[in-house]
Amino acid sequence: MATIEAISGPQTRRASIAVDSVEGGWMSAHLLRCFNKKEDVSESLLGGKTVAQKPKVSLWTLLKYATPKETWLMALGVIMAALSGCAVPVWLILLANGLDKFSNLGFLINAGADLLDVVQKELNNLCIAFAVLGAVSLATGGLYVSIFTYTGEKQALRIKEKFVRSAFHQDATWFDENSRDELPTKVANSMIHISGAIGRQMADLFANFFSSLGCLIVALLLNPPLAFIMLCIVPVVMIFIGIISIFIRRAGRKSGDSFSDAGGLATEVLAGIKTVASLCAEPWAMLTYDDHIGKALKASIRGGFLMGLSTGITSFLFYVTFTFAFFIGTEQVANNSSMTQFVVCLISPWVIDFDLTILPPWLVKILELEDIQDGITEYYKSGACTISGATVMCCIYGVILCATFFGLMAPALQAINMGRQAAVDIFDTINHVPDIDVSEDSGIKLVASTGENEDSEIKSDNKLKGEISFNGLYFAYPTRPKDILYRDFDLTADAGKSLAIVGPSGCGKSTIARLILRFYDPIAGTVSVDGVDLTKLNLAWWRKQVGYVAQEPMMFVGTLYENIALGKPTKAGVTHDDVIAAAKASQCHDFIMEMPEGYNTFYSGASIQLSGGQMQRICIARAIVRNPSILLLDEATSALDTNSERQVQNAIENIRATKDITIITVAHRLSTIVNCDKIAVISDGRIAEQGTHSELFEQGGVYKSLCETQGISADSNFEDNHPATPVGGSIKYSARQSMIKAMTKSLASKEGGVLDDVDVEAGEIPNGGKEKLASKGRLWMLSYPEWGYISIGVLGSLMLGVLPPSEGILTAQIVANFYEVAPDDMLKENRIYILNFLTLGAGAFVGNLFSGCGFSVSGYRLTRRLRKQVFEAMVRKEMGWFDFPEHSVGELTTRLEADAELVSKVNGWALGYRLRIMATLVAGVTIALYYAWQVGLAALCCVPLIMGAAIVQRLCMKREFVKNEGNISPPTLLENGLRGISSVQAYGLEEKLCNDYTISLIPESNGKVTQGAVAGFVFGFSQFAVFVTFAIIFYVGSLLLTSGKVNFAAFFTSVLAIMFGALGIAQVTGDFGAQQEGLSAAQRIFDIVDEPYSDLDPLKTDGEKPEQIEGAISFKDVTFAYPSRPNHYVYKPSQDGERLGFSLDIKPKQSVAFVGKSGCGKSTALQLFLKFYEASSGTVMLDDMNVMDINTKWIRDQVGYVGQMPTLFAGTVRDNILMGKPDATDEEIEAAAIAANAHDFTMSLKMGYDTDIGNGGMLLSGGQRQRVAIARAIISNPKILVLDEATAALDNESERIVQAALDDLQKKQSRTTLVVAHRLVTVQNCDLICVLDGGGVKELGTHQELLDMNELYHELWMKQGG
Repeated sequence: MATIEAISGPQTRRASIAVDSVEGGWMSAHLLRCFNKKEDVSESLLGGKTVAQKPKVSLWTLLKYATPKETWLMALGVIMAALSGCAVPVWLILLANGLDKFSNLGFLINAGADLLDVVQKELNNLCIAFAVLGAVSLATGGLYVSIFTYTGEKQALRIKEKFVRSAFHQDATWFDENSRDELPTKVANSMIHISGAIGRQMADLFANFFSSLGCLIVALLLNPPLAFIMLCIVPVVMIFIGIISIFIRRAGRKSGDSFSDAGGLATEVLAGIKTVASLCAEPWAMLTYDDHIGKALKASIRGGFLMGLSTGITSFLFYVTFTFAFFIGTEQVANNSSMTQFVVCLISPWVIDFDLTILPPWLVKILELEDIQDGITEYYKSGACTISGATVMCCIYGVILCATFFGLMAPALQAINMGRQAAVDIFDTINHVPDIDVSEDSGIKLVASTGENEDSEIKSDNKLKGEISFNGLYFAYPTRPKDILYRDFDLTADAGKSLAIVGPSGCGKSTIARLILRFYDPIAGTVSVDGVDLTKLNLAWWRKQVGYVAQEPMMFVGTLYENIALGKPTKAGVTHDDVIAAAKASQCHDFIMEMPEGYNTFYSGASIQLSGGQMQRICIARAIVRNPSILLLDEATSALDTNSERQVQNAIENIRATKDITIITVAHRLSTIVNCDKIAVISDGRIAEQGTHSELFEQGGVYKSLCETQGISADSNFEDNHPATPVGGSIKYSARQSMIKAMTKSLASKEGGVLDDVDVEAGEIPNGGKEKLASKGRLWMLSYPEWGYISIGVLGSLMLGVLPPSEGILTAQIVANFYEVAPDDMLKENRIYILNFLTLGAGAFVGNLFSGCGFSVSGYRLTRRLRKQVFEAMVRKEMGWFDFPEHSVGELTTRLEADAELVSKVNGWALGYRLRIMATLVAGVTIALYYAWQVGLAALCCVPLIMGAAIVQRLCMKREFVKNEGNISPPTLLENGLRGISSVQAYGLEEKLCNDYTISLIPESNGKVTQGAVAGFVFGFSQFAVFVTFAIIFYVGSLLLTSGKVNFAAFFTSVLAIMFGALGIAQVTGDFGAQQEGLSAAQRIFDIVDEPYSDLDPLKTDGEKPEQIEGAISFKDVTFAYPSRPNHYVYKPSQDGERLGFSLDIKPKQSVAFVGKSGCGKSTALQLFLKFYEASSGTVMLDDMNVMDINTKWIRDQVGYVGQMPTLFAGTVRDNILMGKPDATDEEIEAAAIAANAHDFTMSLKMGYDTDIGNGGMLLSGGQRQRVAIARAIISNPKILVLDEATAALDNESERIVQAALDDLQKKQSRTTLVVAHRLVTVQNCDLICVLDGGGVKELGTHQELLDMNELYHELWMKQGG
């Protein structure tokens, strides 16, 4: 009986399990029960389905990251919003008093009373009050917008920073379940909504709330019965809005999910653009992307239609309410309308406040003035004077404005709800505490063997020796709990010794490194260090003791110096000498110094800037500079040429000689591990064999057979063919001299190097800092296919625009009749006007429906068209375009997502809104001119004042608020960090990347704060302009009315028409900034779309398309430098002038291998032939035709290409193989998989060929991904085969089988084959071997011919055990 302690996560939850036999299936069943729930979750995630809708984040949670200062500022902002919101209710009160003054003035003049001076004085005071109200609105409106923009941006910056910090600190399981490709898109889209929810939208919500509440209070105070009757409609409106909002939210979720899918696809495609180009898969990428955004389009249009329907129903119900309210109000006025009442109500305020003591007592007594004053006071206070025409009108509009402002809260509430919904995943990530949490400071910290422990607080006196043990280990990846990888796995890596792990691809070799780094915890059993359970060690401290080089080299955006220095991201950091020493030890110093900028050479994130071997050596340098106690090498030298590999191995041996270090190596190339102290062979989830090289050879098992396939004998030794002095100089060197040399070369390059060729830095805006705006005409041309929908939207917007002035006509006529028509005839006269409100209601319903439907379709289709165009433009670019930092994957996906979203603010709903407001203005002024031309002219003169806000904002928006300071952009940092999350966590770079990301956000945040201050001033000024316009109109009107030039009805009609128009103008100026942002975003998109395609465009139809080809390929005097490094030539004339560049002739159906040291141009030759790049000079020929004259797609269709680093795409194994031949049958798929040795492991997966392999094939091992890529390349039976280190990631047996299959394909159908390889044994049978060095061909011949030359090839062959 044995006992296994099952450990679940870091929480030492243990269960004792009795074990009778490790051979039985009981453990699998137990694990399935344990992980059944987890599997359901992972399957739903992989399938893109959500199990349940998560509740939205609360508003308080959204604001939880506000500082005390920001909290006080928000409180001040709420007060300012309240004061700004109360402006309209106060205006209503002033308007009611003013109308009463005007109406009584007309009556008194007719009655012959001479009170003009008194009334004129009161009206002047009213105009002054309007002006004061405008000044208050200017201050309060500007302040609350500026304050909430500032606090919102600062909080959004903090939320972004916390999200990124939390995401980088999540464990590997979390990343298995959350697509790294979709996270940058998700954070970009989500933060747009979150920023809006806690910024300006929240401020507008408070302002509209206080306006709504104030108008309601005014209505209730003026006429409580009428107000309560009108309020009965509010619940009905709320029910309609609530029901439709459910469907709107559902459509929004579908749209968001589809956009996330589109963003994930775009990230995958752009990150693997070489693979996409070689497969001619650009049409597939464009169609798939268009399909995703097409689904989002349908959901968005549905949401827009429902929004228009909701607004239309609400507006119709409001106009119905108008109808009933004016009928009731007319009855109220008619019952209280008498000449006596008007006179009494007019003089009551003066009578009540009159001091009778100033009169003679006898006069007061005789006239009984005290009784009269008490009677008038009682009558006035009884409310009899409140039911006047102005009171009814202002009560009705108080309720309507209450509902209107309540409705205006809907966009803000919707924005806040969208922010709360978008914040779900963001805050879930922020709040999610991973099972394996590197940020926890708990756990044991041993004393590092180097004596360089940087922690001030050591929690154990034990010295770290470096013995790593796996005891009774059971493990399965959480996303595939049924696939048990390790079963009762036992292995020990002795302290200070070297351990090599070998075995077939997919057996779990790389998983050893992931368990040692504690990316995962085992299901059962333990991983221990010096006898201490790894789960009890402090995780951050432990990872500092480990140097890790992954199977696929991961470089970060930045200089080469920074990439190496990242190996030790501590406070002390590394010295320049440390970096140089590590670079020399890893054999990358020489090629770095050959670059124009030396160690300051900037790596933009494009793998084609450096060869795979060069990147691998920099990653090794990063591990060496760490000076680790444990070194994990996961196929660390697979991409190196033999000479570099041996020198790196020599450097590692030197490290072992000077320091006790435990080295664990995963390797396929067995020649690199024959000197290891122990070699372990993994098979079927257990250790099948272990021992030294000679011991395992004597056993005659799996290891011996693997060695024999590589020509390795029992007495082979790594030192046998090791040169006395490496090619690049001795390992021992003068650090001071190297530093001086590097600095000198860097300075020289800056004086006359590549930097001189760059005129404008990435993201820099020329023309003196003015931001370029797109042409509106061009956007209209793009929307031309939807002219019918646009016409419908325009018609609807114009209908909605003329409603408020029309409403003013009806209201003015009704209110005028309140004062000028006898009570008995009042209802009859007003009936026709009141019923016409139903006509306006029908118009509002139809107009909103037309506007919502028309502009939703046109706006969202335009956005889709722009996304489609810019994505197509991206995938059609030549490879050199992607080499530049401004075209990194993060930058390009931002153009696709954020900018395309901003363009929708120019057309679509926003356009309809602006048309509506302008129609209101034009109609209002026209009506005013018709009824009282003098008032109309005065209003017309005020239009520049109202539009002045828009003019000011237009001038301000031409400035560049968001300044790029030449730093790496936030999207690039985020995308780069997430893509290399394993290296980030292994090296403890989480905090550094988070800090870099936060710093990169500051310029954008500060720019938006400045922009918000401008928007605040413009908003406040627009409010000021409206109320000042009211004051001017009232003043002019009072003069005209008192002089008898206009009557009351004409004046009142013109005034209301202008007022309703002016109230809307403030809103159009507030939207102007959004329009500017949209035009700026559109221009950034057009900059990409308008850039002319090169001759390498894969979708160009011109060019020759021969009916058949022989397959002869030749390179004639080719010189070449990558576009991002134009002064650094890969192929160049020889110094003696004998060679003009790279020249080579390849016969039809000939197999040719390119060999040489890393960075000599092996892969470059293949890329030139595939038309990824165009040669600087010389020609590349296919059958005596210049490849530049041949159609790009046609030539790539003839080629099967497997790149150095395999790129797979989200989907199933079947989907990925089918990309090589979309119409392939199941039999062809299986045949290709069998030939690539991918069939067996595929069938072992849960769903076979229909198994989802995750984004980028992350659920497969490196070797498995490579085999699927090979199957994809050969399924089309290409006429030319291009293999760029195609078998580098395979184990020896798989490599042998795949190589045999490729040889068999060559025998069955001879084809021209171009091979790049470091393992010379894989190319010894090639018809021709080309040895590259010094910018051209160094040696050329067959394997035996090159050996007979006894030069470079012979040396390389002998070093590999030849």
